Amino acid sequence: MSFAGDFPQAWKTGIKEIDADHIHLYEMITTFVGNKEPSAYVEREFLDMFLAELKNHCEKEEHMMVLNNYPDAEGHKNHHREVLEHLMSLRNSDMDTVDVAKECQKAFIRDLLVRDIPYKEYMQAKKAAK
Repeated sequence: MSFAGDFPQAWKTGIKEIDADHIHLYEMITTFVGNKEPSAYVEREFLDMFLAELKNHCEKEEHMMVLNNYPDAEGHKNHHREVLEHLMSLRNSDMDTVDVAKECQKAFIRDLLVRDIPYKEYMQAKKAAK
């Protein structure tokens, strides 16, 4: 999947801080994908920046989940750890054999659509129950 255009409305969680992070990460990937044939150095530099931003986002999201008594907070945290470890392993690999943009896209989409949407639904149900 290639990113094009604005951040899809369907991907928004309705949680302002989380959505702002997701949009920022999406824009980082979109901008990097637009860079024609980056060198291994540029790819590694991008991956370092993306990992730092993603790690901050994961910590913020995990903290919010604990505060909101999300039942799968620990599972979500473990998923984040796996994503970060995978991307870090790419960082330490031969960058000429890795499509960094595609790997970041896949990790981002998988986290957002598979793991964050259930949290969105949990928060919506919690809000509706008040």
